[in-house]
Amino acid sequence: DSSLIFSFTNFTPTSSLQYRQALGLAKWNYFSDSVMWKKSYIIDSDSFNFYYPSFSRLISPEKIIVAGYVNASPNHRFGFLLEINTNTGQIQKQILFPQNGVDHRSKLIRVCKDSENNIYVTSVLAEQEDLLPFGIIFKLSENFELLWAKKIIVENFFPARFSAEILPDQSLLFVYYAEQELPVIVGKINPNGELLWHKGFEFYQPVVSILDNGSIIMTSGTKYFPDGSSEPGFLVAKTDTITNIDDCPQLNSCLYLDTINLHFYDANWIIRPATIALRPLDSIVFVPTDSTLFSPYCSNLQPPNPFFTLPDTVCAGTCLQPDSTFNRLAHHVEWRISGPM
Repeated sequence: DSSLIFSFTNFTPTSSLQYRQALGLAKWNYFSDSVMWKKSYIIDSDSFNFYYPSFSRLISPEKIIVAGYVNASPNHRFGFLLEINTNTGQIQKQILFPQNGVDHRSKLIRVCKDSENNIYVTSVLAEQEDLLPFGIIFKLSENFELLWAKKIIVENFFPARFSAEILPDQSLLFVYYAEQELPVIVGKINPNGELLWHKGFEFYQPVVSILDNGSIIMTSGTKYFPDGSSEPGFLVAKTDTITNIDDCPQLNSCLYLDTINLHFYDANWIIRPATIALRPLDSIVFVPTDSTLFSPYCSNLQPPNPFFTLPDTVCAGTCLQPDSTFNRLAHHVEWRISGPM
C-alpha cells in the first residue's frame, strides 16, 4: 500500500459557528500524490478543546490506532484512543482516560499490540495535581475492554519517558527513565501484568528504540566518568537480545508495580471536514560529513549511594566532605543531622 496516514491539528467550525481546535487526520497516496481522505475530529461538547496527537500505530491494513491528549479544562486533561478505519476515516472505537499532570507536548502515550489483538497502552499519570506522576500501563481487549492496569513506581523519580514493546514470547519489554540523571531502567512484564525482572543502565535521557528481537538501541548526549562527573558526548549503545551490554556495569533500580483503578469515559466524537493542502518542498541538499569516528565507551561509573559517613565529633566551624562523591546522582534523598550542638 503506497499510502500514509498522518495526524495534525486543525481548526474546524462547530454548530455554534465558532472555530475550535480539532484533531486532524489525512490519508495521502504518495505514489499518485493525492489526498484520499481528510477529516477533523472533535468531541461534541464545549468542555473539550485543544487536541494534541501523540502516537499512531497501524493495527491491521484496515485499522489504525490514534492516541493523543484533549483538554477538558486548564487543570484537567484526558488521553484518547481512537480506532480509525483506514479506508474511510470513520471512528470504530474510542475511549478517554485521565492524563492529569502530563505535558501535552510530551507525546508520552504509546501503543502496541500482541498476537491476540490485545492493545497495551503506556503513559504517565499524576493522580492529583500536587503529586508527582508515575508510569502507567494498561491492557485492553480488541474491543477496548480493560483487562488490567498497573502503575510503575520508581521511588523518588519523576518519569520523563515510559514505553514498551511486545516481544515474540508476548511479554512486554519496557524502558523507563527520569528527568534526573540515573538510571535508565529496562524491565520485562508478562501478559498478566506481573513484573519479571528489571535492571538499570547509566544513560542520560536517551532516545530509545526497542527491536523485535528484544535488543534495545539507545542514543544519549551525556557521558559519565568513574568519579561521577559528566560532560556532553554522543553515545550509541545496543544491547543483546537479553538486554545486556558486554563489559558495562548495570545499576540497581528500585522499581515495582501496583494495581491502579483506571477509569475510562465515553465521548460523542463528531467528524467535520478538514482543510489541508500539500505543497512540494524546496529542494533539499544533503551534505555528507567527511568522516565520523566512533570509539568504545564504558564509564565504569560507581552506583549512586545516598549513604555516607562523617566523624562523630567535630569542632565548630570545621568544613567536612562526605566520603562519597556520587551522592548528587541519588535522587531527592534528604539527610537530617541530629545531636547536641
